[in-house]
This record gives sequence, structure tokens and C-alpha cells, in this order.
Amino acid sequence: MRCLEQAYAAFRRRSDAVQAANAALELPFFYHENLGNHAAAAGWMARATRLVDEFNLEPLQGRVLLMKACFCSDPDQCETWARQAWQLAIGVEDRDLELCALSQIGAALIDKGRIDEGIPLIDEAMAGALACEGQLDTVVVTTCRMIQSYDRCADFQRVVQWLRAADRFIERYGCPYLNATCRAHYGGVLFATGDWRNAEKELRAALELSGDAIPALRG
Repeated sequence: MRCLEQAYAAFRRRSDAVQAANAALELPFFYHENLGNHAAAAGWMARATRLVDEFNLEPLQGRVLLMKACFCSDPDQCETWARQAWQLAIGVEDRDLELCALSQIGAALIDKGRIDEGIPLIDEAMAGALACEGQLDTVVVTTCRMIQSYDRCADFQRVVQWLRAADRFIERYGCPYLNATCRAHYGGVLFATGDWRNAEKELRAALELSGDAIPALRG
């Protein structure tokens, strides 16, 4: 995170708005999901949005919409922003944005209780991500969204099935559950399905990842 903040500042000094906006767009996710620092996440989200708007960085507008959707507590607004991001992704053939937006739409539908509509979208995004349609980071985002959403609707068996489907990816690239919130959900799923030994391992890993987090998240 320190490197990203330094990179942002360096790109601004070089008047490279595109790379500065790219760096700024990475930071809200880390602050939100790892540290539970919603104020800092909101600040970096606002900074990235201003850069995209001020310099008319049209290719990044979809990412801005997706990030807004990820941090929105209103599922209706979340779905609206995620669908707009998905439509932009289709238009420019951005597979990473398309898959991430699809999983976010599914998550918003599950939050609204429309579980039967949301699950197929998350399943579709997972299939595309694990097939490496996009970059490795897309697997991280879609897997995290899948675990969080299926944990919320208590479909633990579905999580386990997807974890098994991800085995080959994990063997080649390593664990995709790279933030504290996602790792904690993963540990909770393992606990709920009786795999207590691995649940303990993953929950301890979540504690390590959240070492600098605000007390509520770490608790």
C-alpha cells in the first residue's frame, strides 16, 4: 500500500493521469477489505473518481463504477452501478471488468434476497475467471465475492464445490484469498462444513493479514 501511494504521487508529479488513476483505484480495495478503514477507502475512491472525470479517462470509468458498487451499502444502487460497469466492459471487450462486474451484480441480487437470480451470475463469473479469461487479479476478486455472498446466504456446500474447482489454480498460482475479510469468510465456511483444522489455519492467517486493521475488523 505504501508503494502504491508513492507510485500515485510520482505519477502525479509526472502528469501521468492514467497511471496515477490506476494506482488510486487499487488503494480503496486494500483499505476497505484488509484494514476496515472506510474513511481512507472513500478518500482514495474520491481521488480516483476526480482524476477519471477531470482528464476524461473513459477506459477507467467502468472500474470506477465497479469500485463504487463494491463499497455501496445500498444493494439497489450497487446493482445499478455494477450493471453500468458490465455494459461498459462489454462495449470495450474488457474481460476482467466484465467478470468482476458480473459477480458484483450477483452479490447485489443475493443481498436483496433474490438468491436464485444472483447465484448463476456468480457461478458464471467464477467459471470464466478460473478459465483464465482475464488476469490473475480477477480470480482474487471473483473468488472473494463468491465466498462472501455464498456465506451470507449459507450455501456452504456451493463454496466447497468451487474451492475444489479452484484446486488446480491454487496449485499453480497459490491461494487467491488475499485479503483479511475474504480469508475470514473462507475460514468461516471451513468451520461450518466441519474442517476445523484448516478453519483454524485460515482464521489465523486472516488475523495476520488484519494486523494493522481497526479493532472492529480484527475482532
